[in-house]
Amino acid sequence: VKAIIAAARGVHAAHRIGIIHRDLKPANLMVWRAEGGEIRTSVLDFGLARDLSSEGLTSSGIVLGTVQYSAPEQALGEAHRLDRRTDVYSLGITLYEILMGRLPFDGPTTVNVLVNVLNSDPSSFDREVNIPGDLETIVMKCLEKEQHRRYDSAYDLAADLERFLAGEPIRARRASTLYRVGRLIRRNRGVAALLAGALVVTGAVGGMALHDRAVREQQANLAQRFGDEVHYIEELVRHAHISPLHDISAERQRAWDYVSKLQAEVAAEGEIGHGPGQAALGVAYLAVGDLPRAVVALEDAWKTGYRTPQMTYAFGTVRGRQYQQRLVEIERMPDPALRKREVSKAEVEFRAPALQLLKQARGGVKVQSPEFLEALISFYDGRYDGAQQHLAQTLDRYPWMYEARVLGASIELIRGNDRREVGDYDGANRHYARADRAYVEALKTAQSDPAVYGDLCNVWRDRLQFEVQSRGGDVRPHLARAVAACTSAMTADPQSAFAYATLAGAYARFGQWEYKREIDFRDSTEKGCAAADRAVELDPRSDWNHYTRSFAYFWRSSSNKYSHAERLAFADQSLASARRAVAINPNMMVGYTQMGNAALARHNVMIISGQEDPRPVLRDAIAAYGKAITLEAKFMSPYNNVGHTWSHQGDYERLIGVDPTASYRKGAESGRKAYSVNPGVSSPPFVVANAQRRLAEVAADQHRDPTADAKDGLEWCRRAISIAPKEHGAFFMAALTHLQLARYRRERGLPTAADEAEMNRNLREALQRSGESLIAYSTVARIRLWEALDPARPAPARLALLDEVVRKAAVAREKHPESAKIAALIGQCAHLRAELSDAGERPRFERLAATLERDARAINPLMTKRVEADARLYAVMPNRPR
Repeated sequence: VKAIIAAARGVHAAHRIGIIHRDLKPANLMVWRAEGGEIRTSVLDFGLARDLSSEGLTSSGIVLGTVQYSAPEQALGEAHRLDRRTDVYSLGITLYEILMGRLPFDGPTTVNVLVNVLNSDPSSFDREVNIPGDLETIVMKCLEKEQHRRYDSAYDLAADLERFLAGEPIRARRASTLYRVGRLIRRNRGVAALLAGALVVTGAVGGMALHDRAVREQQANLAQRFGDEVHYIEELVRHAHISPLHDISAERQRAWDYVSKLQAEVAAEGEIGHGPGQAALGVAYLAVGDLPRAVVALEDAWKTGYRTPQMTYAFGTVRGRQYQQRLVEIERMPDPALRKREVSKAEVEFRAPALQLLKQARGGVKVQSPEFLEALISFYDGRYDGAQQHLAQTLDRYPWMYEARVLGASIELIRGNDRREVGDYDGANRHYARADRAYVEALKTAQSDPAVYGDLCNVWRDRLQFEVQSRGGDVRPHLARAVAACTSAMTADPQSAFAYATLAGAYARFGQWEYKREIDFRDSTEKGCAAADRAVELDPRSDWNHYTRSFAYFWRSSSNKYSHAERLAFADQSLASARRAVAINPNMMVGYTQMGNAALARHNVMIISGQEDPRPVLRDAIAAYGKAITLEAKFMSPYNNVGHTWSHQGDYERLIGVDPTASYRKGAESGRKAYSVNPGVSSPPFVVANAQRRLAEVAADQHRDPTADAKDGLEWCRRAISIAPKEHGAFFMAALTHLQLARYRRERGLPTAADEAEMNRNLREALQRSGESLIAYSTVARIRLWEALDPARPAPARLALLDEVVRKAAVAREKHPESAKIAALIGQCAHLRAELSDAGERPRFERLAATLERDARAINPLMTKRVEADARLYAVMPNRPR
């Protein structure tokens, strides 16, 4: 048996490159013992071997090979039918002869042998030789007259022989009584007549019972036949996956060709073949990576009542794949509370059925690794430690079974996400690192499996998003890992829309990270948009692909390196993609949120010039966020973004002289709702702090006490900083809030030292984190202008404060040429610097102030007037007329 195993593996290696031997027999197998005592076999004399694609195999009528070892199709000279199963037959004949000491088909002449090969069944093993029944079953499967009933490959034969040696259940099954009778009928019509008479005598009840049994037998035969073909499809795909990294499109197309052939065979069998046929097609679809079709086919088979252990196992596997796929989709959602609820739904819809089906199949299904089945059951049962133990056992016996490592990675990701949701970021990262190692180990075997690369890419995209949104750490390593994994996925499968969409999301999030740090992010967003465009091109039916494209173009519209017209065009692209996403999926909450974001992107470009009223666009954004909230009342992001939108409306109302108090109050209220839904993200506290700071500023402008609003805003700043201490926004907000308190106190002749100290402490913290950002320049300019307007300060100190701002005028204008606010604020500082300068210096600062004022008015006259009004208010001193 060991000798035939070694021979079968050698023959399988030849089959993999398209060569069949056609003359396998004992004389062409050289067997010896190696130094360690193990059996070795070499396959000799490939003189008759030919490439399966060779034209030489299309000639018929010529018997090639040794007749006693030739399969029926070879004995008939039907060269076009010869394939890998022809060599399997010859290996079976050889094993029969080794075990019995005689050939199953022999005769005095070649013609006699040919007749026996074509028409006779091999006799059963003699009982006196004491050959185990399983071994006889294996041999008889090799010797089936019909090719589809033999082992599908020499690899399968070797695997079943190994199971026999290990004492495990074999996959081969003896031919059923009904099948043997059917063959007898086809060879002997007289027997058919006798059987027909017998059926009449038994009566209707017996006939019905026999009919039911016949149906079951026929379905079992069909299941075996279809299963053999599916197994070949699985092996073809698997061999493509475990080959060195390459484009597997050709192998996948070949697999699809076999799937199409199987579809035709299933259809030809009619109603009786529907159940086993759909079950087989479901597994075939799963093998080629078409999960939706697999689901439909298996659900169809299940509804017909076809529920064999193998079918049940396949159905449980598919439900499990749906569950894991849903977890990937859920992890992309930005809101933890929403993720938690969606996971609960997925557990009811997919996890529980998967668990039930796999447990139900456990008793009767034949699987390659029972340990892996137990790991799956433990995984879907939430017993992760037990699952890991079973996976270790699986890999100990089957180290090449990379699916076990992928499942182990999934467990680590779930555990990491659980730690992250409770704020244990270090613990989460430890699990993420283990998941990464598991994927890397899996890819040592699955070198061309695009799904595993896609999973790894998605992991790093999710980690990048988490860092950007919550922690603010350096995400450049995350992007590098995501790009490498996605690129490999696209190498293996250039048509992978998932890989392109995941890559687009990673680049867009990285652009968001660069944006916060005033790094030129055009390259990131352009790559993100290109990847998103390709994802939509490959799969225009995917709502998520359109959503990702909208998100990518949203960030691209935020770059001031593009022209005004280009940015508006990008915003429009973002809005169009968001609308397409919700048209495909009207219940897509994040799609409506992204519609609102796209409207805000247009608003952000419009307000640069101040020439259009942005409130209609803001109303569109609020309506889109409202739709998202209607779909899911406990979704944080739309509440959060509605808060931003109301504050934007308040800002515009201030510019045109309308009281913005109501808008800012609504902005703060929405931010508080967002925080109540998800207190673990820094954005909602920032939204509230921003609105409260502006309310304090409005109060100070109107010479009212801003203390209550300011203190509330500072508390929300503190919350934002505690969640994301590496981000700069809340520190700037705190500095500006203390400015309003100091303004109010100075007007009343009260001490301002404490507020000024806190103002400058927060400013220093912010500048350490922000770089040369827009908010950095504007905040420094506002604070230094207010400080320099204090006549009580010594003249040298006032000049130093103004010089800190003015000397950065060129850099600030270069970095933010579209900002009227920056130009106007620095212009005000230059005006005051000119007033405080001696006659020699004054002209230089006056020219700078005039240039900056002219530039500011050219960009946005409304914003320029607002800055000038603020400067006048800042100059209000104790007892000065109101």
